[in-house]
Amino acid sequence: MKYKSLILIGGLFVMVLACQSTPIPSVPTATIAPATNTAEPNTAEPTATATLVPTATPVLLPNEVDSTFSSVSILYTDNFPFKFKDYLPDGWVSEEKYSGWVTEDDQFKIQPRESTVFYFSQAKITQNEGVYFTFKYTGAKQGFSLGFDALNRNGERIKFGEGGFYSVAMQMNDDVATAHINKDGWVGSDFFSGNLKLQEDTWYDIALGIDDGNNYIIKLWLPNMPDQQITYYKRWDGFPQDYYFISWIAKDRSLLIDNFTIFKFGEILQK
Repeated sequence: MKYKSLILIGGLFVMVLACQSTPIPSVPTATIAPATNTAEPNTAEPTATATLVPTATPVLLPNEVDSTFSSVSILYTDNFPFKFKDYLPDGWVSEEKYSGWVTEDDQFKIQPRESTVFYFSQAKITQNEGVYFTFKYTGAKQGFSLGFDALNRNGERIKFGEGGFYSVAMQMNDDVATAHINKDGWVGSDFFSGNLKLQEDTWYDIALGIDDGNNYIIKLWLPNMPDQQITYYKRWDGFPQDYYFISWIAKDRSLLIDNFTIFKFGEILQK
């Protein structure tokens, strides 16, 4: 009887081991980009690179991004983890020294003493790519912009006033948001469609993109009320294909940016 009991116990032990060795299938999730951000800080005027390395924190884009663009996949994201005081996030360049830093709340803050241009230098934005992030601003006077500035054939930023300068951006002048266009010396403005009026100290979502048909879109909305939104959409033939995400901000404004994400897409769904 004892020998039979040992055989029975041994058989049960083998069955338990077999059950434990069987892997449990994972559950598929929405578009997520896990990895590690290994970008080095930029200390000089850089050129765009094709290699993007996402941060370790998984990112889930809001539904408004998926309803505006098809087949979205994330290339890069940064949630701006605090490292030390006065730290400028990896990949970012500011023309005014010490005008930008990561706060202890893990947000990228830009507050210039005069005015400054800052931009993400680690990667160019090209056709069928876009940028998503959240932001809020303070100050009701002067201006700031959020948009794309073109690169030359060597992948270098073309500065305002230089030949071949092209730009498509949302620009805030006092309390009015307009689309601001630069076309190699020509400057123009256009209106957004929608029902959202921007106010300071309020968080907004924004998505900007360019498709392979030379169509540009800029869309802003309230995170908790996405039906409150404005959109600019227009085709600009003859514009370059490669850009940096860039911003200009006056001295009487400040910006907070979070969840900065670069993504690829198939086509623009919302016109």
